[in-house]
Amino acid sequence: MLALVMRLTLLGTIAWIMRLTQPVFEIFDHAFSWRDLILLAGGLFLVWKATKEMHLTCARTCMNPVLFRLWTA
Repeated sequence: MLALVMRLTLLGTIAWIMRLTQPVFEIFDHAFSWRDLILLAGGLFLVWKATKEMHLTCARTCMNPVLFRLWTA
């Protein structure tokens, strides 16, 4: 039951975010809304997370203890 409530809540939140289309500010004649900013932040987070995961995989594969300690800190 809790899973159903959580999924419906997440779906409602996504629907609410998609309605945030009123411009907040403009840069070079391009208006940015809250929806744009939230999606941009989420995309940048995913790129950062994937890059960090690839670096960790390479550090483990190469067995370089210095790099491994640097990225796991």
